[in-house]
Amino acid sequence: MLYRLVIVDDEPEIKNGFATYFPWEKLGFTVTGRFGNGKKALEFLRDNDVDVVVTDVRMPEMDGITLARELEKKGSGKRPMLIFFSAYEEFEYARWAMQYGAVRYILKTMSYEELIEEFKQIRQKLDESTEAEKEDDEEDGMLSVLTGYIENNIADVTLEKLAEEVYLSPAYVSRIFKMKTGKNFQEYLIERRMKLAAALLGDIRYKVSDVSEMVGYSNPFNFTRTFKKHYGVAPKDYRQKKTGKKNET
Repeated sequence: MLYRLVIVDDEPEIKNGFATYFPWEKLGFTVTGRFGNGKKALEFLRDNDVDVVVTDVRMPEMDGITLARELEKKGSGKRPMLIFFSAYEEFEYARWAMQYGAVRYILKTMSYEELIEEFKQIRQKLDESTEAEKEDDEEDGMLSVLTGYIENNIADVTLEKLAEEVYLSPAYVSRIFKMKTGKNFQEYLIERRMKLAAALLGDIRYKVSDVSEMVGYSNPFNFTRTFKKHYGVAPKDYRQKKTGKKNET
């Protein structure tokens, strides 16, 4: 995989020479654009997905700091990794660069070997980020499978049954729930059961004891206690308030 990279510099020998003669592909990059100021780069970045922006600090029309500030405002889409490539060693420039999200402040006075090492590290950081995003997407897909199974088996599902269904360990399934929903498996299950119970209590064809069994509670007392803790009222009182009618337990 080659990461897409843009170079922004008003010095032609930097903008063109750096793009042409630096071994980008060997390092895992492809240069998809080169611009003489931040304004032209920003126009390109608004319409194109880019992984890395290597920009000078001082440039006409729009400097690197302003470009960084504008990129920070980007509301949608993936924000590119920002690298400042400058001849200035002043701390103030580096401070502004980091404030607007730059991950590196590279000096143009660095040797060729030092630049190679810098971009190897940048590539490694991108790889780690890509791998994390891939894992995140996989976990999103897995969560969808898990929650779907819960909805279809809400009366008798357990963490162990769920884990067995998807060929994962109970600990890993529990971790996915905590990471993606902020709740552990049991908390999520209770929330879904109580939401279903509330809906079923609106149908007077079902006794409270029927609803209890339909959402996985063989003991009506445990169901009542859990429901009251969740909604603040007992199931029969919730039903009366919702339907205006009393019912058998």
